[in-house]
Amino acid sequence: MVLQASYLIDELLKPDANHEGFKRLIRERSVFSVEGIPEKGLSSLEPNPTFSILHNLISRGNPTRASQFLTGHMLSEFNISFERHIEKGDVRYKITEENLPEIFTGKDSLPTGSIWLWLVRVAQIQKVLLLLFANRITDVESDGLSILADELLKPYLQLAIEDIEQWYQCLILLQERNDAFPKISIDTLPQEGKTYDIAISLDEQDNSYSSIKINLGTKLQEGSPSMRFISASRIQYASLGEKKEGGFIPAPVREQALQYILQSVFRKQDFKPGQLSILNRALQGQDVVGLLPTGGGKSLTYQLSALLQPAVTIVVDPINSLMRDQYEKLLSNHIDACAYINTYNSTEERVNIEEQLSVGNLLIVFVSPERFQIKKFRNLLTRCRQNSVFFGYAVIDEAHCVSEWGHDFRQTYLRLAGNLRNFCRTKTGADATFIALTATASFDVLADIQRELNINTDAIQQLPSGAIDRKELEFNLIKIEPIGVAEAWVRDKIISAEKHPKLLQLLREVPLMKSIGKSDFYRRDVNGSFPNAGIIFCPTKSDTRGNGVLSVRDGFHGQNGLVSGTVSLSFLETVTFFSESDENLASNTHVETEAKSSFGNQTKFIENQANLMISTKAFGMGIDKSNVRFTIHYSLPSSVESFYQEAGRAGRDGEKAVCTILYCPSDVDSNIDFLKNSFKGVKRERTIFDEFITEIRYESKFFIQYLNSILKEEFGYLFSLSIWNKGQNRRLYVKTKGNWNKEKKLFVDSPEQVNFGFLNLDTLTENYSDIKNATEEECRKVMYTVKRFLRKFCPGGNYGDWLNQIKSEGLESSLAKGGSGVLILPFTNDLVKEISNKLKEAGNAEINERIVRSAYNFCDSEDKFIDDLKYEYQRATKFKEKLIIEDLESSLKESFWKIRSFSDTQRAVYRLSVLGIIEDYTIDYAGRAIIIYFKQKPETDYRASFEDYLKRYEGEERVRYWLNQVDEQQGETILRRYLYTLTRFAYETIEVKRRSAIDYMKKLCDLYFEIGDDGQIRGQAKFREDMVNYFISKYASQEYLPKHTQNGKLEDFQVVRQYINYVKRPGDVSELGVGGEIDNLKHIIGGCDRILTESPDSRTVRLIRTFAVFAIETYNQKINLNSIEMSQARGDYLSSFGYFLNNASTFKEWSDNLAYFNDSLLSINNQLSDILEDLTLELSLGYHLNWLTKFNESFIDTKTYA
Repeated sequence: MVLQASYLIDELLKPDANHEGFKRLIRERSVFSVEGIPEKGLSSLEPNPTFSILHNLISRGNPTRASQFLTGHMLSEFNISFERHIEKGDVRYKITEENLPEIFTGKDSLPTGSIWLWLVRVAQIQKVLLLLFANRITDVESDGLSILADELLKPYLQLAIEDIEQWYQCLILLQERNDAFPKISIDTLPQEGKTYDIAISLDEQDNSYSSIKINLGTKLQEGSPSMRFISASRIQYASLGEKKEGGFIPAPVREQALQYILQSVFRKQDFKPGQLSILNRALQGQDVVGLLPTGGGKSLTYQLSALLQPAVTIVVDPINSLMRDQYEKLLSNHIDACAYINTYNSTEERVNIEEQLSVGNLLIVFVSPERFQIKKFRNLLTRCRQNSVFFGYAVIDEAHCVSEWGHDFRQTYLRLAGNLRNFCRTKTGADATFIALTATASFDVLADIQRELNINTDAIQQLPSGAIDRKELEFNLIKIEPIGVAEAWVRDKIISAEKHPKLLQLLREVPLMKSIGKSDFYRRDVNGSFPNAGIIFCPTKSDTRGNGVLSVRDGFHGQNGLVSGTVSLSFLETVTFFSESDENLASNTHVETEAKSSFGNQTKFIENQANLMISTKAFGMGIDKSNVRFTIHYSLPSSVESFYQEAGRAGRDGEKAVCTILYCPSDVDSNIDFLKNSFKGVKRERTIFDEFITEIRYESKFFIQYLNSILKEEFGYLFSLSIWNKGQNRRLYVKTKGNWNKEKKLFVDSPEQVNFGFLNLDTLTENYSDIKNATEEECRKVMYTVKRFLRKFCPGGNYGDWLNQIKSEGLESSLAKGGSGVLILPFTNDLVKEISNKLKEAGNAEINERIVRSAYNFCDSEDKFIDDLKYEYQRATKFKEKLIIEDLESSLKESFWKIRSFSDTQRAVYRLSVLGIIEDYTIDYAGRAIIIYFKQKPETDYRASFEDYLKRYEGEERVRYWLNQVDEQQGETILRRYLYTLTRFAYETIEVKRRSAIDYMKKLCDLYFEIGDDGQIRGQAKFREDMVNYFISKYASQEYLPKHTQNGKLEDFQVVRQYINYVKRPGDVSELGVGGEIDNLKHIIGGCDRILTESPDSRTVRLIRTFAVFAIETYNQKINLNSIEMSQARGDYLSSFGYFLNNASTFKEWSDNLAYFNDSLLSINNQLSDILEDLTLELSLGYHLNWLTKFNESFIDTKTYA
């Protein structure tokens, strides 16, 4: 068996040395061999989880970082003078350059006695010892371990064992166990008659004293080292402390143990606020939803958790740049057992990464949520389990994307929780622990994340406002006057002509700002790097409309001439970042060329070779750069969440930074346009449903092209399939494509072309009479795949017609046949191609499908579609031609309602999945199709699915309302009734919520400028306060609970009545955007909790909270009277009403209030009647007992007087 392991100490690497060359040398010298241990099936016993973790920890990188103990010991041992100090929270070993040891490159060995060789030898010894301990190959727990070693190796052995023991004691403390470390004896000369567990030497020796021989002098050989990581059962760690009002209180001993690991692996001195409460749940195997501010260390919580379980951690990220950024941060911490799988990978890279994952050579892997809908990736995860590679954690990063009410929701997140549970399981078959992390979730989005992931309410770990509020960020707004109503492309140019000069002036003034105060702010340092940087966020990537990334950089042609961009400022080294254009946008060579540079631009910016990044919001979730000193939002952000996340890229080192919005009230129209692109209207969605239900439309030759992609995926060729018709004898010819003919603009036959024969489509019999450049065995494999495909998707047997079809029966007919089935849905239908062809025939020579799709974007009406079609055609022809449309306008308007884009298809599949009509689906991006799996169900099942969905957002009364809406749609089929009602619900709740988020962001900006004479200072303070409260509870804002209760000091039952009415009539507080009834109740609880931390004796606030707890508890299927919340609520009910009884002017006033409170609760759910009856009885008995006591006291006093 060949293994490898090595350590390094960061601070010993000279800044100007060839680090990569040196690391390569260390890796080459880190290889060693072991005899006597089988490659597979190391032991029939269950691996020891603690030693498995230690084995994986030292193998996390090669070389990886030495522990705190080993680092200090080695520096002292080699008389290297150092000073341990803390720099911005990081542990650093300050060493003068003259004390740094030599870095060796260009050699084939490390000199004997060098500190580098020591670090390699210690790691090698630890690797093999931990491999033996973890796999229980020797019975060290009862007999200890005996080692025979060369004399020269004894010091290495002793140091390696001492270092392991440090790690071991930390893990044992964290588990709250008292297991002793194994006893280890070392002999340098063999004792007569003694057999050793292992023998370690520097060369190949014929050693008969042990069956396990370790040769540390092995040279690098062909092939990869084996058995890198061990999968074992999950460790159940002890609690790190306890959660109390005001924060998490850690247990000192366990905190110190975890700090040692933190410092050793990540070189961080201590944990940031909120990290320990997340780690506490995660390490105990409890799901957690964590809210930490941008820069609050979210990534570290899952990375540390991942290293402390003997299993793989899978991280779901929404965008590629974020995966890459986190991957590179792990590499910077010398953790290379990680990878990302996305479109940044070449095919060869992706295949290699997938193989590494399947054999257990990775600890952390990053993927997108869409990857779980790809069948091939699901097969990979299944193969992992077959290979005994198990998962410990499933991390959902930027978890606000999970929430349908969040600002970055994607439909594939609907299936994420189920996919993670189905395909990523622990060794015992349990679910991987969920760690959901976000910096930008408001209270209701956090609640939605918890629901979507189907985890307990107590999983949510929030921070107090003081931790959410990043004091180092200064918020600044610059106002641009609004304009009148205008088309989007006109509006953007007019506003941008005003914004660009103010933007350039702002960039000039940044060094002079009080928070910055550096005259040399934009200059390079002595090393040629930029010590300071900034980011400008733009709503589009456009090079013409003014508000796009390229327009901001290069300038644009406005109505009054050229408007200068940032390129005019010589002190800026600017890079850009945005995704490549998709098929729904008109082709723009300039934009697409610039997009290809984004990957390199990200690296250039992070490595301080550029001082300004101009990007779309895609960069807001994809960077961790400490020296960003300013951010500028060129336009109004779409939500508070979006703004705080993107602005939070600044000041990550804790130093002051400025976050500016160039605010024009008319910007809101652009945000509404983006909203309309996601919500195209009830009528549009109903039309798409009608297609799915009645008759699905395909583009011409869709199934031939889809089969082509299946064959390419399996065999690697570019195939060419053609159907030959001659009477009843229809054939499918299968061959590869020939050479591309530039003049004819098509593929032509060539000598290299491969012919696989043909398939008789009537009998499914193969014919290999004309095969060419392939063996018959190869041809049979290809034909088998073709036949398998046809039999799966065309069970009726009419294969020729099926392959040529452009229409097929819809879901309703398929479901009516009973049982279950599978259906191929194309990404798009044929309407765009049909419109493009009509326009080309009318004389529009430059028209193409991308122009039509681009016009369809952001449209919610047929008239706007026509206007946008005219504009996009003019833009594509550089305004040299106008669209000829006169005789087609009527038919184009009719066709508009039938267009189905990929996003439309995804949205429809999502809604069908919510209702349980679609049980599962996979996405074939190469074949441009969604494969859905459906099953016929009784109406009661659809109703139950819809009801469950509604209950996540609404109370019983509103749930009944929406179910009644289904019943009231007379004359419609069952499917239509539910789909139409679900669509209405989405628009009347979710679309309204998104619109409310836009309005609230605008409101914050407007308030900034409405404060008075000292407007800027007060405006900044108000802007910050409202934004922070937004992330805690809407009712915690000053206009609500703090004002109405005088911060908990006012005791008034009328305030209780007021908040009961907010529950019963949430429309009264619609400006808060509190969402559905359940989220509204959670907001009230959150707001009350905030007040009660400051005024714990407030009976008014406690009674408001009690009402909300009782109300929300009734939505659970079974009320748990003994739960902490219910117990507290019952106690607060009695004490608070007791207080109001003692202070009421009359008994009737009090009893009226009590009746109002109880009746309001019963109107929500009459299941509470018994509970309220018991509590009322207890209050009444207490009242009468109190009255009797007072009467007796009064009577006795009277008798005594008499």
